[in-house]
Amino acid sequence: MERMADQTVRPRKAFKMTNENSSGKKEKRSFKSKIENFWYYYKWHTVAALVILLAVGVGLSQCIGREDIDIVVYYLSADPIKYSEDKINLKNAIEPYVRDYSGDGKVRIEIENYYIGEDYDPDLVRDNLKTFSNLYTAGSVMLIMTDTVGLKQMTDVGYFGDISDLTSQPLLYDGTVWNAEGSAFSESESLKNWDTPMYWGVRVFNEKSLISISKTKGEEYEFAREVLANIINDNKIK
Repeated sequence: MERMADQTVRPRKAFKMTNENSSGKKEKRSFKSKIENFWYYYKWHTVAALVILLAVGVGLSQCIGREDIDIVVYYLSADPIKYSEDKINLKNAIEPYVRDYSGDGKVRIEIENYYIGEDYDPDLVRDNLKTFSNLYTAGSVMLIMTDTVGLKQMTDVGYFGDISDLTSQPLLYDGTVWNAEGSAFSESESLKNWDTPMYWGVRVFNEKSLISISKTKGEEYEFAREVLANIINDNKIK
C-alpha cells in the first residue's frame, strides 16, 4: 500500500514541475514580445532620443573647462595644420566676419582639424572620419571648410547643405560649396602664406535631420550660415 501511495504522489510533482516550466517559457516569450512591439512602434522615437542625448553629451563635453566659443570651423583636410601659427592666422582671417554670438563681449573662434590623407596610418584616418561623422550626426558640425581631399569626402557622402540663397556668386556642387580662391577672404593679409585650396559650406539641416527638433541647434545652424555669408560676400562686422 505504501508503494502505491508513493507512485500516485510522484506524477503530481512531475505535472507541477511541467506547469512551472511552461509558465516560465510563456513569461520569457511575453517579455520578448513586449520588447519587439516597443521597438516596432517607437523605433524612431528611440533613435531620435539617443541622438539628442548624444548631442547634449557632446555639447557638455566641449563646454566643460573652456570659455564660450562663438563659432567652430570644422576643417577636413588631407594633411593636418602643422603649425599653431597657421591656425592662429586662419582664426584671424575669419574673425572680422563673426559677431559676438555668445554675448560675452569677445569673439572666440575654434578650428577643429581632421586629416584624412592617404599618407597617414589607415586606422588613424578611419578614426578621424568616424569622429567627424559622429560629431556631424550629433549636430556639433555646422560650418565646414575643406581642401580638395576633404571636399571629395564631403560631397561623396552628401554632407554639404544648400547655400545658394547666401550669395549671387558661382557655387559648386549644385549650390552647396563655395570656392574661396581669389576672394577677398583668401587674399587677406592673415592668409598670405596659406597655399592650400579652401572650400566652404554648411551641413545639411532640414526637416529630415533628427537634430532639427532642437531649437538651439537651429539657431547655431543659422549663425553658421550668417558667418559663411559674411565671408563669401566680404561683409566684415568690424
